[in-house]
Amino acid sequence: MKRTLILFLVCLLLAGGSYGCRTPQVAKPDAQETAAEPSSVVQETPEPVDPLAEIDAAEIRAGKHEREEGYKDPFKTHYIDTAYAAVHLRDGESYSDEALKTFAKAVVSDILTLRERTGETTGKVTVYIIPNLLVDRPVTLGDHMICSTEQTESGAYREALIGICYDLKAPWKQAGLSEIVFGTPDDSGLIEYYADETHTLTASCAAVYFLPEVAGEETADTVRKTAVSMTQYLLENGGMEALRETVSTAEILPEWKAQLGIETPITLPTGCERTANMTAYRDRTPRRVCVLQIENFTVRVNEGGPAGTADELYTFACQMLYGLDLELQMIRKESPIFAETADRRAKEPIVITLADDPTQSGISTGSQYEINLVRRYDVWHEFIHALLWTNGSNTPTWMQEGLAEHFSRGVVSTVVAEPEANSLADWFPAGIDVEGDALAFCEAAFRVYEKVRREDETVASDLHDDWAYRRALAVCELLLPYDPYEGHRYASVNGVRNEKADAQATDGNGLSYEEAMVMLEYLFDVYGPDTIADGMMNNRPLSET
Repeated sequence: MKRTLILFLVCLLLAGGSYGCRTPQVAKPDAQETAAEPSSVVQETPEPVDPLAEIDAAEIRAGKHEREEGYKDPFKTHYIDTAYAAVHLRDGESYSDEALKTFAKAVVSDILTLRERTGETTGKVTVYIIPNLLVDRPVTLGDHMICSTEQTESGAYREALIGICYDLKAPWKQAGLSEIVFGTPDDSGLIEYYADETHTLTASCAAVYFLPEVAGEETADTVRKTAVSMTQYLLENGGMEALRETVSTAEILPEWKAQLGIETPITLPTGCERTANMTAYRDRTPRRVCVLQIENFTVRVNEGGPAGTADELYTFACQMLYGLDLELQMIRKESPIFAETADRRAKEPIVITLADDPTQSGISTGSQYEINLVRRYDVWHEFIHALLWTNGSNTPTWMQEGLAEHFSRGVVSTVVAEPEANSLADWFPAGIDVEGDALAFCEAAFRVYEKVRREDETVASDLHDDWAYRRALAVCELLLPYDPYEGHRYASVNGVRNEKADAQATDGNGLSYEEAMVMLEYLFDVYGPDTIADGMMNNRPLSET
């Protein structure tokens, strides 16, 4: 009894007055002492096993990739499942368990490096590795990706891996963070490069500038340095949260330029925010320059098409989506019935091909899901065909073309600063509201017509090619209560079109679109846009509507 009491008192003294017997806290011994005298404290949580060592003993399971939107090729795989990633290797002649383990270790090792360097955890991702990919960059779809064995072995897949690990969709963020984590950041030469104002659009870091085949080696190298510099700036001024929240490089251009010492003014096109997550890649299609993927729009760029340089493609992408937004706003304002169809179809996949014109006919075309452009700025006309496409036999061609002209005609002059797009008002005296006052417009158009015909007949053939003049003639033909051509030596355009099939008829046919637009606008004015929309969308005969 005495011995038990003594032991209890000793424990009480060692515990400093606590109600139990425990080992006293002491300074941590050095590594050598620890090895010689291992601690008697029981570890409640065992040391984590090396994730890479786990892969050697991991179970290899049979799996498959299902057909999905964005990558429709289903295939069988074997895979290893880890806490960080499920790594699949496609079955085939080149498959082996050892190869799968090697790839799994590479992927997990890269994820561990990401977590260590960024200080942020990652969600579990899935990586499918296949022998060959038809495009030159991995395909990312949500929390999984498909990449080639070559891309995995070379490390080229890392940018896409960063994208799915941290939900960074913009290629410039992926490239910048990849270089910071796995490479050697370098921003040398940026001040000298951007001193040339012709280079300023490269600061958008748009995906097309990363393609040397399109942008050139110097630009591709510089845009990568720019992406690294901007990513580093955001990490230093807000961390990963700032990197995620920044949509477009336009948001940080002033501060980034000031920090780097760039004095050149840089302004990015309106609409640049919509193209921030655009991807660009090359595929194996003959004569294909590249493919741009912007939201639900796929832009295929062919050799000899209406846009070939990186600046042209980037500007086109920005203007395309900005102009589309303007069209949708106009449609919503005028007709809820048209708007219901247009808003839905604007979110569906649409393929746009920038192609050459071997026939020299200069005709762009558009259907519900596909647009073929031989002129860039036909895109908004063809968008209306795609958004308000009617496949019924009761909708005449002139109504479809008039509809496309009506909703697209103002976009060109708003979005594109071209003389052709802004020449209409220049034809009329100051103070004439050419868009809002139809009567004043018609009277002014007729005066312009008479003046030109009376004073200088030599310019008549050239004027047939001018958009503003064609519009003036079309309105005069259809709306003035008398024949504007009577008493003049030139036959009416309708007369030329009906009588001959030579070069003059081409000039006359050019008026068909304007005439169709004026007639459709007349129907809108008299019966209301929704009445016409209801008839077109339900394929009713025009006479019934």
